[in-house]
Amino acid sequence: SDRAGKLFGFFRREGIEAIVIPHPHPSTDFFTEWDHDPKYQPVVEICSDWGVWEYFGNPHFCKDADFLPGKFYQDLLKRGLHLGAIASSDRHTNLVGVHQGHLRCVYERKIPQRSNPLGVRRPRIRLEGGFFINPINPCFAAVYAEELTREAIFDAIRKRHTYAAAGAKIKLDFRVNDNIMGEVCRLESPPFRAEVFCSAEGERPISKLEVLRNNQVIHAVKGNARKVSLEFEDEGIDEQETYYYARAFQDDGARAWSSPVWVICPSYPDLSLHLVSSKDLPERRLRERTERLLSGRTGIAVWRGEHKGRKMLSVFWGGETDRRCVGELRISGFHRYFVFQEGFQVAADLFTDDGTGLVQWNAGIGKGAKGLSLIGVPEEGETPEVAIVASAEGEPFEVAFLDGSLFDLPSVGASVRW
Repeated sequence: SDRAGKLFGFFRREGIEAIVIPHPHPSTDFFTEWDHDPKYQPVVEICSDWGVWEYFGNPHFCKDADFLPGKFYQDLLKRGLHLGAIASSDRHTNLVGVHQGHLRCVYERKIPQRSNPLGVRRPRIRLEGGFFINPINPCFAAVYAEELTREAIFDAIRKRHTYAAAGAKIKLDFRVNDNIMGEVCRLESPPFRAEVFCSAEGERPISKLEVLRNNQVIHAVKGNARKVSLEFEDEGIDEQETYYYARAFQDDGARAWSSPVWVICPSYPDLSLHLVSSKDLPERRLRERTERLLSGRTGIAVWRGEHKGRKMLSVFWGGETDRRCVGELRISGFHRYFVFQEGFQVAADLFTDDGTGLVQWNAGIGKGAKGLSLIGVPEEGETPEVAIVASAEGEPFEVAFLDGSLFDLPSVGASVRW
């Protein structure tokens, strides 16, 4: 199937028990497929010979491709997906578990660095003739199974009792309130705190051990021994769902990432984005409405709304011109937000998000509308606001609309509130 959702539907109709593990593609030929079914997708590959997909801008990202922000493991966790972590080499050579530092990728970079006009840039690199594969290889999927049988291993993967390792077979143990990696811990009554334990044993000395809460490092220890442990109590839980995961580093660069443990406190405020899938977002309907409004004119439409109780802002543009839409959003008043791209073309349209409220894009304008949708959880007591600046490469659009009505968006720039 060309769509994950169709594949999941086929499995359900036929009663097929399956595990579908998403893995990043090394070139810019494909965008991320957002359809997700927790029954069939318990884990995701976050590291392979092609690179590391833990977070955008990490030092070992795939150097062949201009992957867009929002397509990485931390982004999936931020959206509210419960996904464990694995790694695998994906080298198609039958040399399982063998370090290979001499291999080179044969893909060519699709967007030259000099052609990227956005503010967030990655290091300039020479890619003629391909590039060296991820230096921290080989990569492994580690599984905590009850016994060494196919059934027990598959059962452990479904329970997310897994972790990812690269460069060495690091032994990693991570627990929160005695729940092992991949599990969900519910705290129905006080005290609402997390007792965190982590231990890593390497083939060489472990140089650092870190624990992250909601993608931010909250505790770290340095080491110089083959086995390093940490234990602490975290009282920083302040929302209904909080997730923790650990990562360990060997002194030679090898590393491992645990699957998260999710801590649920029902009496705390629900600040999750609830973006398990983009299928139910009203983007297609808004794109079609934008196309009818523009009627062939070069223009832009801004739509305000809500999605599952969260604030939503969509910006779509279209028309008949050779110019490109260049713009940015400056976002404030949100506790957490996420931005989807709709209709962007691989290796032709550019987008970036610095994660702190600045979103930029440089994308083509065509008969079919394309754009962005922002979903956000407002800060308590704050009025969410988005400042929009957009133009057809410096020229104003012919028309601009706000919620379907003509709107004076000078040059184009305005602030939008809910």
